[in-house]
Amino acid sequence: MPKKFFAIGLLVVAVGLLSYFGLQQATTYYYEISDFLNLDPPPYDETVRINGIVADIKRDELGPINFKLLDATGKEAEIQVIYQQGQVPDTFQEGTSAVVEGVYTREGIFEAHSILPKCASHYEAKE
Repeated sequence: MPKKFFAIGLLVVAVGLLSYFGLQQATTYYYEISDFLNLDPPPYDETVRINGIVADIKRDELGPINFKLLDATGKEAEIQVIYQQGQVPDTFQEGTSAVVEGVYTREGIFEAHSILPKCASHYEAKE
């Protein structure tokens, strides 16, 4: 009987540890730009999500898309973003709100691997 309780206890501990470490690796932090830039030390090379307003989009036909994200909370903060994954959604335009997911490099560039533009609360037909 004691061997059975020991085996069950060991199994519970193993599942708990696997769950804990699995969730740690799957966690992605979400920041406003001003909050992210005030982190000390910055989370270099860690996957994070940052919310902001899209500005200054520069596209090359075959190259990456470069743009700035401005702080959506009204604070004077911005971050340079490069996106090399190709196509972006049609709703990705200057002045729209977007969340980018990627890593912040030591050069001060945010390398996005996904862009999630926020949709308007309603759509209006073209006139």
